[in-house]
Amino acid sequence: MSKIPSLLCNQILTTLKEAGKPLSVSQISRLTSISEKEVTVSIQHLMKQGRISSPKSSYFTVTDPSAIGRRV
Repeated sequence: MSKIPSLLCNQILTTLKEAGKPLSVSQISRLTSISEKEVTVSIQHLMKQGRISSPKSSYFTVTDPSAIGRRV
């Protein structure tokens, strides 16, 4: 798997935190102007790290809001 740019991951984490509710890939894509493909790959990476979770199918939220800005 290619290296995921930490800027993309941090942008996604910040968007999820600011939303205050779970968001879908398409919602994250619209809010960040990141392609859905890049959002999907970044979400998979962040989920493996335990930084985001999926409280309901196809929706994602930050698990630790204080983690935003940490190296991904």
